[in-house]
Amino acid sequence: MPTIERTLEDVHVEIYAPTGGFIMGVSVFGDSFGGEALRFGTMRFGDLFSDAYESNQWVDYINDGTTISYNRGAVNDGASQTVQVGIGSSTFRNAANPIEDYKVRSGRNVRFRYLDEILFSGYLTKVPGRYVRKGTTYTKYFTVQIVDAVQRLAALKAYGAGGLTEPYETFEERIARLLDTYTGAVELPTGDAYPGYKLSATVYEASLASHLDLACNSVGASWYIDKLGQLRFTTTLTDYITAVFTDGSHTETVATPLNYYGLNIEYDPKNHINYLEIENKGIIEDPNTPGNEIDSTTKTVYADAYSIAGNGYLKADLKTNLYTEGAYTGSLQTRADEILTAYSTPAPLITKIFFNVQEDFSAAQLETLHLVEVWHETIKYTLRVAGISATINPKEWLLELDLVKDI
Repeated sequence: MPTIERTLEDVHVEIYAPTGGFIMGVSVFGDSFGGEALRFGTMRFGDLFSDAYESNQWVDYINDGTTISYNRGAVNDGASQTVQVGIGSSTFRNAANPIEDYKVRSGRNVRFRYLDEILFSGYLTKVPGRYVRKGTTYTKYFTVQIVDAVQRLAALKAYGAGGLTEPYETFEERIARLLDTYTGAVELPTGDAYPGYKLSATVYEASLASHLDLACNSVGASWYIDKLGQLRFTTTLTDYITAVFTDGSHTETVATPLNYYGLNIEYDPKNHINYLEIENKGIIEDPNTPGNEIDSTTKTVYADAYSIAGNGYLKADLKTNLYTEGAYTGSLQTRADEILTAYSTPAPLITKIFFNVQEDFSAAQLETLHLVEVWHETIKYTLRVAGISATINPKEWLLELDLVKDI
């Protein structure tokens, strides 16, 4: 792996916290705020005592010895995706002590930033500390641990999607209804990107994150939390190449290719499917309680006999919530055909690449679901970014990209 000495002083860890006014449990009567002390009868709790103090602002915690790491994205097995909770952490030396610093509290918004580029956004969960003694002196290390908005989506319960005025709804209508009371930042999908599919009513009880997975896997859409912390949906994947990674053997396609220092290439059955079992969820009337609806689950197998004969059984499971009556009776078959056509022919697949961001900081701009080109021993692979992981310290910035087949 190449070592390139380049400063990382423009990488920052910031906590969004109150920086002025009287704060219950923290401030002391008579404390001075910008030259003025809190006085009964003249000032109120939360007053701003000078222009230098704001109620909330981003406070920078970067210092020498800080390490940063984060990962976010989805687990993808070809047939379906399951979005994972994004996790970030940053370790400080003699800083970010929650015992001494009121700004370091659970629930605070935290972000990692490089210049104007946000790398990861989440909220603080805990701050474990470690004291190292040398003689009579202690060095204190505190690690700020954060998670992204997937954590909150996974904690919220969604009690099905029943009560429809029609026996089905579009993907976009389902997402809007599921997120009707969600208070986080979200960009809702619009239009009708999947006219051949409709989602059935369901009383399936699961987390809100699981319902988003179910709706997206039903039609072939994707959802993710972006680097700004916003919930986003992708119904039409971009078809332009965001970045080109090479091993140095192929450079003529772009002016500035990114030279990775390692990769993982696999011939793994999980990346290939010729035997697909679809579990489709819907509702039926409860035979024991007329007028009440209960969960209905049907399982159907779809197979590519030609691929099975040559490669053996390569099985995958998919959960859907498709309406399958009337004009939509063929929906399950159509969805199965999409997956089997794309994944029934086994082939080696690059699943991960490793890159030193200090060689080219533009790699920090990559986002999940971006389309990238990877050259390995003169062979070109066109792949999607499924997950992003990074480790940053004062001497290096290492990036790992989890990659999946583009279909």
